[in-house]
This record gives sequence, C-alpha cells and structure tokens, in this order.
Amino acid sequence: MLPEQNKEQNGVDIEPLIIKLAALLKADDSEAVDYFESVKSNLLVAISIEEYENLEKALEGYELDNALNILQPFIDKFNIVL
Repeated sequence: MLPEQNKEQNGVDIEPLIIKLAALLKADDSEAVDYFESVKSNLLVAISIEEYENLEKALEGYELDNALNILQPFIDKFNIVL
C-alpha cells in the first residue's frame, strides 16, 4: 500500500491504477497498453517524466517485460503489494 500522504495524487487514488497495470504486465497481457492509455494522465502526476516516457515507449512497442521493469522501482518505492 502507498503511504497515506502519497496515495492520492490530485485527488486520484493511484494505488489501484498501479496495481492493475502491474498485474496486466506480469500476466503479459497486451491490454496493459490500452489500460495505460486510459490512466496515463493520472500516472504522470505520480511518476517522474523520465519514468513516464520510458514506460510509454516500452508499452507502445509492446515490450511488456521492459515496461514492468520500468514500473518496478515505483512499486517498490511505495511498498505496493501485488
């Protein structure tokens, strides 16, 4: 779980967004690409620009393993349990 002070970004609870995206990536499910598109504006306020751009590039190339690797430090940083 994210610490309470970081759990919400601009009034949006980002923890379930990260959990779902990570689960789709772990399952090697290409739906992760569409899901990212639907939540990317919320993620942008929670992760660095560099992480965001790298994640977007990996997903656009359907490099799901790479996308999960990019997301992993963020998952670890906020102690998100998948």
